[in-house]
Amino acid sequence: MHAQDQSIESLLETQPQEFARQVLHSLDLLEQPLSASNGWSNQVWIAPAHVVRFSSGRFRDSFAHERETLELLPPGFPHAPARGYGRVGRREWLVQDRVSGRPLDEAWPFLNITQRRSTVVQLGEELQRLHTIPLPTGYDNPWITDAIGPRGQRGDAYHIAPEHYRLLLDAALRVPGTDRGLLEECGAFISERLALFTDDSPVLVHCDLHFANLLWVDGRLTAILDFEGARPAPADMELDTLLRFAREP
Repeated sequence: MHAQDQSIESLLETQPQEFARQVLHSLDLLEQPLSASNGWSNQVWIAPAHVVRFSSGRFRDSFAHERETLELLPPGFPHAPARGYGRVGRREWLVQDRVSGRPLDEAWPFLNITQRRSTVVQLGEELQRLHTIPLPTGYDNPWITDAIGPRGQRGDAYHIAPEHYRLLLDAALRVPGTDRGLLEECGAFISERLALFTDDSPVLVHCDLHFANLLWVDGRLTAILDFEGARPAPADMELDTLLRFAREP
């Protein structure tokens, strides 16, 4: 690694706020004031009109994949467009427009039943739009591909296709203290039902639709965020995260 690369990587690790400011400045975007925001898996910095996100480096090309996915979204689709992208070692950065609204998980407790129903209908309509977007040849999720590969980290294989269930089952069986009988029963349950998935057509799915990834303001959804996990899959794959979030928000 060159000395300059080392210096840049050191700045990202030790002074992420300053790194975010320099990134915005390099893109001729207003960088002050700049404040940290909560991120579940990435670092997030908020500027007046933009957001700077830093990946952890755990998932290969996750932001490059997200940027590619954002470019597929049609005009009018509620999202935060990308304005800049780069990488430092294994880590990546992505600059996006700052969209008005508050996370739906924060707004939801204060919505009445009519507002909640309207929000769910809006989400369903936007997901229908998402699922009709044509997929480019070769489009796939790079870090999911890694996770199910011969040397992949099975713990990173979130929401993989049903036909790969045995990879996760075998990995779970190697964990000390697991109930082998229960896991084998789960495997038999899935195996008996695999034929139900054979006619599914893959579409573009978001695959991480918990309410913290949805922005809401004045009765409408303003953005669907965090397309790192997007991939070709059956449309009902969206229900996995949504139903789990509804049960354990």
